[in-house]
Amino acid sequence: MRSDIMTTAIKYQSDFNEHINFIKKEYPNISEAINFDKVEELIKFIVENNLEVTDFETEFEDTRGSSYIKAQEEVLVRSKGIEGIMKLFSEDSMEKLCEKTILDLLGGNGLIFKVVQTLFPTSYRPSIITSDISKGMIDNALNNNILAIRQPAQKLLFKDDSVEGVLLAYGTHHIPKNQRLETVCEAKRVLKKGGKLIIHDFEEGGPVARWFSDVVHPFSLTGHDFPHFNKEELEQYFYESDFKEYKIEYLYDPFILIGETEKEVKNKFTDYLLNMYGLEKLIDLYPNNMSNEKLFEKAEEIFKYNYEDLNLYSDFGKEKITITLNNNKFHLEMPRVAIVGIGVK
Repeated sequence: MRSDIMTTAIKYQSDFNEHINFIKKEYPNISEAINFDKVEELIKFIVENNLEVTDFETEFEDTRGSSYIKAQEEVLVRSKGIEGIMKLFSEDSMEKLCEKTILDLLGGNGLIFKVVQTLFPTSYRPSIITSDISKGMIDNALNNNILAIRQPAQKLLFKDDSVEGVLLAYGTHHIPKNQRLETVCEAKRVLKKGGKLIIHDFEEGGPVARWFSDVVHPFSLTGHDFPHFNKEELEQYFYESDFKEYKIEYLYDPFILIGETEKEVKNKFTDYLLNMYGLEKLIDLYPNNMSNEKLFEKAEEIFKYNYEDLNLYSDFGKEKITITLNNNKFHLEMPRVAIVGIGVK
C-alpha cells in the first residue's frame, strides 16, 4: 500500500512539475503568485484523500468527464447565472471587473472563462484562472489554450493575499462537509484585503437537490451522494472564517437552449441533461430515444418554483420549464435558483 502511495505521489509530482514549467513560461505573472513550497503538501492531500481519479476524468471507465465536456460545448446554456456571478464580484462598477484576478476553484474545463470571453466586452473581462482537481478537466482546458491549474480547493498553491476574487461554484457540494470550513478558510487566505469570495450552490430540499437525488444519483455512472447547502451553513462558514462582511442571497441560474423547432430544442435540452450528468444508466433502461422523453417528463415534474415561498418577487424567474418563440427561434428555459454567499475579506 505504501508503495502505491509513493508511486502515485512521484507520478503526480512529475506531471505537476511539467505543468508548472509550462505556467512559468507562458504565464509568468501567475507563476509569481504560486508558492512552490506547497507542492509536497498538496500531493500528500490528494493521495490521502484518494483524489488522484475523480468522477470527472476522461481516461477511465465509470467516470463522466467526457460526457460533461461534451455538454459544455453548448457554452451559453448556463450563461445567465455565470453573468450574475461575475456582476457580484464588481457590484459597484462593472468597469472595474477587468482589474480583478479571479480564481475559479471548481472550474472544470474552463466554462466560466469561455462564457466571460464570449459575453463580456474586452474592457470588462477579469483575468480568470481555472482550477480543478480533475486531471481530465485541466488537460482539456489547457488543450484549448485556457490557463488552468490542477489543485484541490481545500489546499491551494497560491500565496497569501494574491487574488482579488475566489469562486466556488457548480460543484461546491462535492466538497465533503468536514472539509468545507477548511476550504473557505483557504479561499480567504489567498484573497487580498477587500477581495471577495463567492460560494454558489443549490439549496438542500430544493428542486436541484431533488434532481440530483432522484435522477442523477440512481442513473449516473458515478452516482451523486453529496449533501447540498442551506443558508445557515453558509453563514456559519463565513462567520467562523472571520470574514469582514458577508451576505447570503438567491441567484436565478437557469438552463437556456435555443433551436429551430420545438422538437429540436427539446432534443437539445434532453441531450444536454444526459451528457451534463452522465446519465448512461437511463439510456440503458430506456433505449430507442425513450430516455429523452422520460427525462423531459422528469425535469418538468421537478423543476417548479413558487418564488413567494422563497420571499422573492413573482417575476424572479420562470416558475417552470417553458418553450417560447422569439425571433423565429424556439427558446427553452429550465428554472434553477442558486443560493449564493458573498464574503469580503
